[in-house]
Amino acid sequence: CSRLPPPCAPAPHGTAMSSSLSSCTLVEAALRVLQTPSPHDKAAMTDKIAALWSSGDIALAYDPDAVHVVPPDKPQRDGRVNLVEPSRVPRLGKGGTPGTRVAILHSLAHIESWAIDLSWDIIARFGAPRAMPRAFFDDFVAVAVDEARHFKGLA
Repeated sequence: CSRLPPPCAPAPHGTAMSSSLSSCTLVEAALRVLQTPSPHDKAAMTDKIAALWSSGDIALAYDPDAVHVVPPDKPQRDGRVNLVEPSRVPRLGKGGTPGTRVAILHSLAHIESWAIDLSWDIIARFGAPRAMPRAFFDDFVAVAVDEARHFKGLA
């Protein structure tokens, strides 16, 4: 994974993604997720990266000799996402109407997509600089997979 995709370019799909990710370290793969705008692509990449990590096809968590790349301050987001300050979001109520139920599910899908990014950000931000053990990476890959599953169930 000598080259990460440009910040706004979506990650490649299918077999090409698996083969290109298998040449990455886990930290490099995490950075690719963070640079991917589509939450659906992030969830799909999460599953592929986790499978490659657990099979050993991604063999290294990080390259100790490589320069540490700091993750972006904010992960890439689809251009259609409009971030709103929490104080400006209307209260959703208790879900008593179909409209509020849809709005609650919509909010939960966004929360899960951010949780996917948070898991990969933790791997990219803290794994290499602190020389974390394999268990650290295993745990946060598992969290990312859970969050991707939650997102796919809601989206």
